[in-house]
Amino acid sequence: MNRKQYSYLNLVGLPLVLLFIILGISGYFLNQNITEILTRWHREKMILSIEGIGEVFDHHSRYIDKNKVRSIIEHFTHISESRITLISETGEVIDDSSIPFNSAHELKNHANRPEIIEALKGRFGFHSRVSSVTKQEMSYVAISSLLNAKTIVIRAAKPTKVIIHEKQKLFGFVIIIVVITLIGAGIMGFSIIKYLNKQVNLEYEYLEDKITARTKQINRLQELGTMLSACNSREESLEVVENLVPKLIPKMSGALALFNASRDLLEVKAEWGEAWQGQKVYSANECWSLRTGREYQTGHDTFGIPCKHLEGIEGQLFCLPLIAHGDTLGALHIIIKNGVLLDEYSDLIFAIGEQLGLAIANINLRRSLREQATKDALTGLYNRRYLMDVLSNEVSRSERHRKVIGVLMMDLDHFKRFNDTYGHDCGDLVLSKLGSTIKRCCRDHDICCRYGGEEFTVILMESTLDNMGVIAERICSAVRAIEIIYNNQSISDLSISIGISVFPFHGSTPEELLKEADKVLYQVKKEGRDGYKIKEFSSEDTEDSEDSNDLESKKTHKTSKKV
Repeated sequence: MNRKQYSYLNLVGLPLVLLFIILGISGYFLNQNITEILTRWHREKMILSIEGIGEVFDHHSRYIDKNKVRSIIEHFTHISESRITLISETGEVIDDSSIPFNSAHELKNHANRPEIIEALKGRFGFHSRVSSVTKQEMSYVAISSLLNAKTIVIRAAKPTKVIIHEKQKLFGFVIIIVVITLIGAGIMGFSIIKYLNKQVNLEYEYLEDKITARTKQINRLQELGTMLSACNSREESLEVVENLVPKLIPKMSGALALFNASRDLLEVKAEWGEAWQGQKVYSANECWSLRTGREYQTGHDTFGIPCKHLEGIEGQLFCLPLIAHGDTLGALHIIIKNGVLLDEYSDLIFAIGEQLGLAIANINLRRSLREQATKDALTGLYNRRYLMDVLSNEVSRSERHRKVIGVLMMDLDHFKRFNDTYGHDCGDLVLSKLGSTIKRCCRDHDICCRYGGEEFTVILMESTLDNMGVIAERICSAVRAIEIIYNNQSISDLSISIGISVFPFHGSTPEELLKEADKVLYQVKKEGRDGYKIKEFSSEDTEDSEDSNDLESKKTHKTSKKV
């Protein structure tokens, strides 16, 4: 991810330049008006001073001598920081604060001074010129007043350079403020840029970490989907769930519960994290998510009560029904502890639940299609096609490991009579009952098949001749005990004939084994039906036997008959 940094030039440099230009323009206009402002201010200050002197003179009812006058003007000179001069109506200088006491007579007559003439005419007089005494540019302010009942002019004077100096001081102060402001703004701007860039870097790092984690989650989710879609059985999918789901949602414990075959209970089939504390078998009514058909959460300030199958478990509890193609297959249960917030993983859990639901539905569909393709719909046993595939594989495997396989070929006796007497529906009922009976009499790992019509085949894997005989006899006895009620009629007296061939003694291929078993089956039929027979062994087979008991059993022509 490209990181965009805040530029000091863009965010601080340009505003500082703009501020500097504004301050420069402001300084120009200030310079144009500051002299006039300062002149006016000093003039007002001098007016206040000489008016103050006039008021002092007015308040004295008695004669004011020269010493007192000198004291008064020196006092106001100090206050106003200006030169004070007292001038008579005729222009003679009475006193001047800038020259020694009693030296005023040495000064020239001021009758022709413009400010004196204006003051005698209209109370106030103003003028600026070079002083003949101080030889400086001076600003004069004069007013007419009374001293000892005589008209006089009180004049204040101040060098113009004072105003210029104050203007320079003011500008220096302004420049200092401007410089400090610019430096402060620059430092502050630099600090702000540094802080913003730091925050941007932190934000980018956070986003990069989040994107990296999200990408990892997506990859693992895709891996989970790929693995689940490649599973051929529910057991494989459960193994994938237990291995991959904890990597997707760490720091959480969970379980996957699926409906049983009768769909009245759910059973926990996979779990991860801590040992599952909830019930491992429960009904759909005990889970609020299955009752409502949507996710259900309790704990962490959520409104709700725990599901009955999760009662007593601390932490955040989350239940999600697994629904695919409108069918509810089970539920995903999550227990969250250690301060992990469910909201951070909720989308991921929903995605996992969706993939699990689809995967399990597809596995169920494939299993259903496989069963339809390999099983007989009437009896529920495997069909002839499946028989040939399995028998071929078992022959190859047994040949490698020197194992014995027994092939039982069976035929229901007088089946045509049932069809002719009771009809085909009754015949189907008999065949269905016969299929379940044969299945019940065999071992779990034996393969029971409907070969065609009323013929059935059983593959007895890794069996001895004695076991073959025991199973065959068990089938014959169970068939004799079958009783079926059809249209209020009791149907019994069923029997079956069984022929047995043995690999590798009676054939090396499935076709040879089935053919030999079928031959023995018809021998049983000829000899009276309702029994079983193992094909005879040749002398070569007997010589190849490694066990004396086997020798004896192979020599014996095994037959069972109903008594």
